[in-house]
Amino acid sequence: MHNGNCCSTASSTKQRQHQQQQQQQQQQQQQQEQQQQQEQQQQQQQLVLTGLACDSNNFSCSKTTSSWGEFLV
Repeated sequence: MHNGNCCSTASSTKQRQHQQQQQQQQQQQQQQEQQQQQEQQQQQQQLVLTGLACDSNNFSCSKTTSSWGEFLV
């Protein structure tokens, strides 16, 4: 998120924080929807998603996890 501007003014920092808060709220809503979808998938597959290698909406990245390894070969 930081653009390397350590010396930014307080006012611009406040604006940036406000934007980040809005983005975080949107991300939280998306994550909640994803969690609901994942819970449904877990019930169907009865798998525990542990140690995802990266972002939960990009399952192709999670090849390093043992629980998903069989599905992604």
